[in-house]
Amino acid sequence: MRADVNGVGAFYGDQANTVKEDAYVLVNLKLGYETEKFDIYVWGRNLFDKAYHTIKYDWDGMELVQDAEPFCAGLSVAWRF
Repeated sequence: MRADVNGVGAFYGDQANTVKEDAYVLVNLKLGYETEKFDIYVWGRNLFDKAYHTIKYDWDGMELVQDAEPFCAGLSVAWRF
């Protein structure tokens, strides 16, 4: 089992500090089982579906943003031979 908690502080996207992205926290989780022959994992990223922007800045009076990845989950399997 692995749990990650990542905190990101507030940041500004322009020199005048008028375009602000607030601080946020992301929680990721990975649960699995490993043997000599195979690994299997169930995982989830952004478990609480936190909406935030990875890029946020001002360009000639227009605020441009790039939305981050929402909640995502999956299954990973590795087989060794």
